[in-house]
Amino acid sequence: MTATPNWIRHVSLTVGSISTNNLTIHFTIDSSCNDAATATATIKIYNLSPASAARISLGDRVTLSAGYSRDHGLIYLGRVQSRTTGRDGADTYTELACVDYTWPTQMPTRTYPKGTQIGSMIRTLYADALLPEGPIITDHGVTCSDAYTTDPDGKTTLDQLLAMINGDPEVSKNNLTVHHAIIAGTACIVAENQTLPETYVLTAKTGLLETSPETDDTADQSATVLLLWRVQVDTVILLTTETTSGRYKVVSYRHRADNDRYQTELKLKIV
Repeated sequence: MTATPNWIRHVSLTVGSISTNNLTIHFTIDSSCNDAATATATIKIYNLSPASAARISLGDRVTLSAGYSRDHGLIYLGRVQSRTTGRDGADTYTELACVDYTWPTQMPTRTYPKGTQIGSMIRTLYADALLPEGPIITDHGVTCSDAYTTDPDGKTTLDQLLAMINGDPEVSKNNLTVHHAIIAGTACIVAENQTLPETYVLTAKTGLLETSPETDDTADQSATVLLLWRVQVDTVILLTTETTSGRYKVVSYRHRADNDRYQTELKLKIV
């Protein structure tokens, strides 16, 4: 497997008040298509000064950008769950275990009149939580049937608003459900049967490294590609190899970046 030259890579990181784009950073990011699960990340920063490492606190916001010199962007948004330090030969490192964005529990409460669009309320909730709003807010046009006041716990409010959408008679009649997702570092409301608008063509010429069939119920195919920072769960993939050609949906992904790898591992379901 060919390693990506380091000079092509672009990785930058902000943790709380610490920002760096000139240190060696290795990371693994795991996703899940399960609503109850969240994306996790392990980020190892080499030779960060002790003073800077000491400024990193549990709960600090983490934004990780990655890609290539002319094509990079936000690949992970989360918070620090734990911090450890160590030594690897002559180098020191600070390793962060991160969890997906967690909701504040002391948010401002807002009261909305009957008939307010749920999508508008969700957008305000995201803004209050300092979550960047994504391009997809699927509310099916549902409005609140009574006056509604948000809860100080943002996750409680989110769950109640999603329940309003999923409990609407028209939505239920069509067997539709929506869920919240962090997609490319932005907050979205996505329908269960929805795929993201981007489609990626994967061939040997576009960075496809290897494929293999999957036999479990959740995936039909796995694929390893050069780091594809934009890919998310529900992204559509057009996969072409000597033995396989088809249209798939991403059900999970893992990004890896270290000395030898700069790649994304995909689990795909045929659509």
